[in-house]
Amino acid sequence: MSPVTDETLQAGAVECLQVLSHAFRPLAPRFALVLRKFILTPLALFSQAPNLEPAPLLTATVAAYASILKLSADAATQQSAIQSLFNHFTATGAQDDDGTKVAVSGSIIHAVAILARESGEQSTANLVASMLLQSLNARDPTVEGAILYELSALASEVDRLTFLDIINAVGEASKAAGLSEADAGAVLSTQTRLARVAVGRSDLHEKYLTEILTLFVERGTRSAGAGPDKTAVSRSGLDVASSVRPRD
Repeated sequence: MSPVTDETLQAGAVECLQVLSHAFRPLAPRFALVLRKFILTPLALFSQAPNLEPAPLLTATVAAYASILKLSADAATQQSAIQSLFNHFTATGAQDDDGTKVAVSGSIIHAVAILARESGEQSTANLVASMLLQSLNARDPTVEGAILYELSALASEVDRLTFLDIINAVGEASKAAGLSEADAGAVLSTQTRLARVAVGRSDLHEKYLTEILTLFVERGTRSAGAGPDKTAVSRSGLDVASSVRPRD
């Protein structure tokens, strides 16, 4: 029998499992296991969008998984589920050229970050952000794009020190030599999203503005002459910096 690949049917099945878990709580752990296995399935429907956002079906699946985990009313259960998924990511080896492994690794990155946000616990968000920061370098571009996206998504949930760690790590990523166009675009998108978060954190937006301006001055200096590359760097820096400006 061929697997079901219709997104509407898949989403309906996920929703059914969530409803059944709340109606028949003794079966919730079993349903949670089903959703965990689904998250780890290399489905084309789980492929992240060009803007690095997780696929809608993956987001819905992880949200349903989080909802079932919350039935335990035990924060340790949720953190254990996150750690278990991340252990699978580590064991999978995202540096492998295997497209299937890369796809699953990207899904896991989105999943652990969504679970952290769904938990509503800053300590969990800090933990996941720390995990992602440690995994940022030397990864497949797809996985690194997922990590960058989720770091910026977690930025509004973490404490000040973790936010600063994210800023510094993204800044270092942007300085890496030989960035491909896709990698450079992922870093720039992340910097812009971080800038928008910094606007709402008065203790951070001045620090981030300084960081961004310094970074783009350095990149502009490395771009020899006044050609299109240097103009593009300058324009990118202004776009990000303008996002940091507090709203009236």
